[in-house]
Amino acid sequence: HHTFPRDTRPTVLATASPTPPLTLKTAMTRGQAILEPDQRWANNAIKSIMLLPSVLARQKAAEAGAIEAILHRDGRVTEGAATSVFAVIDEQLRTHPADGSILAGVTRQIVLDLARSQGLTVREEAFTLTDLAQATELFITGTTSHLSAITQCQQTTYTDHPVTQRLHQAFIAHVLAQTGRP
Repeated sequence: HHTFPRDTRPTVLATASPTPPLTLKTAMTRGQAILEPDQRWANNAIKSIMLLPSVLARQKAAEAGAIEAILHRDGRVTEGAATSVFAVIDEQLRTHPADGSILAGVTRQIVLDLARSQGLTVREEAFTLTDLAQATELFITGTTSHLSAITQCQQTTYTDHPVTQRLHQAFIAHVLAQTGRP
């Protein structure tokens, strides 16, 4: 009962919305984040591939005035509801490994490559909620959000973002070079 009918035709749905063009003067987005348990794969008894828990977490963040919900499982940060999460911990850039439990986004990979090319120590290794609270910087990446600095998550405030700002500028320069725009 789980096979495709012989005459199945694919359905394509696409949506588009305008975004402001990137320039070297594009300001880095800043905002708060909330923590939410990563429930995406916790309900294996439900026959569905939808990611409703991510949508609900993102909505909860919006209702709390935050730009993202940072997901965690078993005390470890996985990713954002719609983004990848990075932290500067002990002067090292940390993010969850692309081990099948997160979406290894394109922007995530570009930022990892840029960080390495700038000589930053990068560790693709899960970090704990305690590590998150002790981080000096926290930021998220995504296709439409680029790099966004997290200014507060739970009780922790992140005031300075020198690494994030440097990576933000490098990312914009990379995108402009790739697209042939000045």
